[in-house]
Amino acid sequence: MRKNERLIDIRPYQTRSGEWHLELTYAYEDEKGEHNVIFPDVRCPFPTSAVPFPDTTPHAIGIFIRSCNYSIPGLDEIPLDIGYCRLAQERGITDQAYIFDIITKYFTREMTIEEIEKKLGYKVKIVSKENEK
Repeated sequence: MRKNERLIDIRPYQTRSGEWHLELTYAYEDEKGEHNVIFPDVRCPFPTSAVPFPDTTPHAIGIFIRSCNYSIPGLDEIPLDIGYCRLAQERGITDQAYIFDIITKYFTREMTIEEIEKKLGYKVKIVSKENEK
């Protein structure tokens, strides 16, 4: 009889074609001893060519990522847990969430003064720091 069954390691890797796969290692004990069960090539259950967004409608049992128009065999819903995000914390966001969408690089956009004023909704005057005293 098996006991102490658990997942002990997940190793993500990319295939030659660029797809993400996982190597999963489980462990258990029985009357013969300690065992490792290794699944060397498991397809990633998440979409890898698009960003999945969660169904944040509260359900009786939690928040889920739905299959996002992708076929995930055996998984119509992937449960999410609320948690912290290191990158969000570095930017001063200390709350927990089910998902974080963080801009990591802002693009520079060239605009005329007229375009800036139109976006802001009021006139602006450009001043130089050298003129400040």
